[in-house]
Amino acid sequence: MNSGKKKFESFEVVDLVLNDDFREIVLKKGDANLHNFIEGAEEYEQNIRMAAKILLGLYVNQPQSLELKYKLWMKIRSNHRKVKSYIILRYAAVLLLMISLGIGLFYVYHQSSSMVEFAESCPTNFEQSKLILANGKNILLAGDDPRVVSIDGGHHLVLNDSTRIEQTGEGYNQIIVPYGRRSTVVFADGTQVQLNSGSRLIYQSQSSKDKREVYLEGEGFFVVTKNKNVPFYVRTDKCNLKVTGTTFNVQAYKNEDLYNTVLVEGEVRLCMNNQFFNNSVMLSPNQIASFTNDCDRIQVDPVEDMNNHISWVRGYLEFKNGNAESLLKRIASYYNIQVELKDNIHHLNINGKLVLSEDPERIIAGIAEMSKMKYTKKGEHSYILYE
Repeated sequence: MNSGKKKFESFEVVDLVLNDDFREIVLKKGDANLHNFIEGAEEYEQNIRMAAKILLGLYVNQPQSLELKYKLWMKIRSNHRKVKSYIILRYAAVLLLMISLGIGLFYVYHQSSSMVEFAESCPTNFEQSKLILANGKNILLAGDDPRVVSIDGGHHLVLNDSTRIEQTGEGYNQIIVPYGRRSTVVFADGTQVQLNSGSRLIYQSQSSKDKREVYLEGEGFFVVTKNKNVPFYVRTDKCNLKVTGTTFNVQAYKNEDLYNTVLVEGEVRLCMNNQFFNNSVMLSPNQIASFTNDCDRIQVDPVEDMNNHISWVRGYLEFKNGNAESLLKRIASYYNIQVELKDNIHHLNINGKLVLSEDPERIIAGIAEMSKMKYTKKGEHSYILYE
């Protein structure tokens, strides 16, 4: 760590926010100096960025309330200098800043979720279709689209409408869907989730009267049973959704640079996890909310053709004037293959319908034919498309 950082006794968020030197870096010297400051202090990067966002929000983002925020800021600084070691005051300062900036608590709720902690602690292998019970038992699921149904409040599970098993332990179940397969999960309240290829769903093994919550990695189509008193939460590594009774599709593949939610009916509130600011949106039917890993903004657009997003539920991909690059990303995710686009074809729009039960090479050949492109196979799982 260079000498410029040695004068920072603490890299806690509140201490950075209250540090005159750090405030000058953020507000006067610009992004380049902030990046330089982070270099050599990578272990504190998250705290540094959070503190910077608080300062930018306080001084820049909402000028209409600047006078009020300035008075609050001066009061916090004055108290902090008098009682610098008083921990409660230090964190009260951050809380006051959060309230003054309109910062939501959705992030805090996400961080406190034991389900998220469980998901992050369990590595995933997508080689086999299986159900992992709360007691750790692994059950292989047969068929291309196995079905797992919770009954009796989650005390029993029915697999593929035939095998019945008893659940005795409390905790979290996991459904693992390998590449090239799909699966369906039905909860005791009637909520249904269809999982796409390369997905994982985590949920409570026993139904709760006051909490409905799942963790999704991959893609899922949700039909949530209406219950205004008990909202349904869908959590991913990048965003959270809150619904009461809704039909929607969520795409959240960790290995992709795009996350989105498409609303078919009802309403969904979506919030990004790593935002201290209340960066959330309420979706209306036929809207899509999306953001990339390096973007702090949720973008909402109208859905031109719903089938482009949800036809996979019926076992095929249908696309009208669909972007070739986006379509091939979905194909690559479904079959766990690599697809490279060459020449100037990234923004090419194509029309067609592909059956997902086909061999991946036949799918690539079909796309090439429809879009008047050529392709070559490079290795066992890699394809190149070009003009």
